[in-house]
Amino acid sequence: MGKSTLYDYLSYIEDCYLAFTVTIFSESLRKTQVNPRKIYACDTGLATAYQYGYSKNLGRLFENFIYLHLRKKCKEIYYYKTEEGYEVDFLAVYPSGERKLYQVTWDITNKETLKREQRALEAAQMELKLSDELITPLSFVTNLIAAFHKP
Repeated sequence: MGKSTLYDYLSYIEDCYLAFTVTIFSESLRKTQVNPRKIYACDTGLATAYQYGYSKNLGRLFENFIYLHLRKKCKEIYYYKTEEGYEVDFLAVYPSGERKLYQVTWDITNKETLKREQRALEAAQMELKLSDELITPLSFVTNLIAAFHKP
């Protein structure tokens, strides 16, 4: 299958709202077009139902879940790659114009994983001068509960 056919099919899937693509954040239009897009399913259950084989990639599903959550709140969503090549999962642009970086991880019990995720987030924060947040399942639920208890 040719590249153009693949892009056509992806466009059809996006038009039907079965999946969404996220481009890299860059001031350069060329860089945005050349870099790969990340793909997120419209529903994590649907993504799991149609995956090939059995996989317990909870991190990928959690990232997809957070994308869907941000999609409801944000005007634009990108991913970001630092000058050193570290990737930050999301750069969200809110309707107010505020921009924030988000790094999503399922499990931070492994010190190397935590170090890797924080390194990318800190490098992006230094380059863009934006606030940032590391999202884990625990932090997400804690923030959700706190939002319900605000006066």
